[in-house]
Amino acid sequence: GARPAKATPTRTPVKTTPVKTTPVKTTPLPARPSQTSTALAPTGPGTLTGKVIVLDPGHNLNNSSSINTIVDAGNGVRKACDTVGTSTNGGYPEHDFTWDVANRAAAILRTEGATVILTRSSDSGIGPCITTRAQIGNDAHADAFISIHADGGPPTGHGFFVMQPPPNNPNVNPGGAAQSRVLATTMHDVFHATTGIPYSSYIANGYYPDTT
Repeated sequence: GARPAKATPTRTPVKTTPVKTTPVKTTPLPARPSQTSTALAPTGPGTLTGKVIVLDPGHNLNNSSSINTIVDAGNGVRKACDTVGTSTNGGYPEHDFTWDVANRAAAILRTEGATVILTRSSDSGIGPCITTRAQIGNDAHADAFISIHADGGPPTGHGFFVMQPPPNNPNVNPGGAAQSRVLATTMHDVFHATTGIPYSSYIANGYYPDTT
């Protein structure tokens, strides 16, 4: 019988054209808030044994774009997540000053038996955001939360003042405003009497808002 014909595959060359790729330009992500809180154990027994005090050294190292996001700061105020703060004419930055004061205060409080939590762990990192700092105090169920700042006041201004919430502030936890005002009054009076530093020359009576 006849044999079937053997089929020979036909090969058709395919011409390929290289695909030109366009490099994608990437923008580095901004540095993210890098700091966390630090808890410092008591160094001795004293009148504050068993108490937890949060000290907030205001501001941070730089004005990274990652922390310039506008957030709800409470009391109807919206502001940047965090900034470097003000500085003296000689270039001494607020974040450096508040870090120094907070650590000095922490050492004293710890000798009196308090556990002290600092809202930032160093003076070389970014953040945390002001809303995170407040939450640190809430999470710790702190007996007191004190935020430390320097003020970009008038060139001839001097002295110190204490900030406190107005009475019956709807943005403060129930009862919180009254308790905060007790702490503010104590700090206002005792700090002045102990250090001799005068009340602010540009904030009435060394309180903001004024209570008189």
